[in-house]
Amino acid sequence: MAYIFVTTKEKTNWKYILIIVILALIVIGESFLLLKQEVSVPLPKPIPPKQTQDETANWKTYRNEEYGFEIKYPPDYNLTLVGPNEEQRRIERGEQISGTIPPSFDTIIFEGVDNERFSIEIYYPPYRELNQDYGFAGQCGSQFFDETLINRLISINAKKFLERRQLYKENKIRIDYCFVSGTNNLITLRATNLDPAEVDKIDKLLHQMLSTFTLY
Repeated sequence: MAYIFVTTKEKTNWKYILIIVILALIVIGESFLLLKQEVSVPLPKPIPPKQTQDETANWKTYRNEEYGFEIKYPPDYNLTLVGPNEEQRRIERGEQISGTIPPSFDTIIFEGVDNERFSIEIYYPPYRELNQDYGFAGQCGSQFFDETLINRLISINAKKFLERRQLYKENKIRIDYCFVSGTNNLITLRATNLDPAEVDKIDKLLHQMLSTFTLY
């Protein structure tokens, strides 16, 4: 007896294959586009330069034609021209040749609304170059003090100053900034009889004034 085997050929499901092919093409296409697309990295915003306010812009100006310099001072300060000190007046009258107090040609006093007080004093030309070894002699610092806290040369806006800070009895402090004018006279910007608590405030003010100092 002969047996006949009949095999049925499975039908290929082209519908699912087509869907898979389409999905694969979509994925490949998106990947290709992402690779070609330039990634845009946002640049940080530039930081504008910090505007430094010139605190001395609206200050008053003291100009001394005779001794060749000018300097600014706060607008709420009053200025008083005292003229030569008594030592210089005696020398001019022929009453003495020299004294214990150095003669000064002029003294300019600055007084603030809170009773802050400092001065500019104009002396004879310095007898030697200004440096840490320059004698005190009352012109740039006093010879009568308990301790020297600061004695150094400093530079402000390319100008040289001799800075001295001295301690006195009763814990009072004196600050001197000495420099040479356009006529080669010794000039001292000075604050005396300061309490330690007010030294930083007054010293900052003196530094600001020195930053405006001009020779001519």
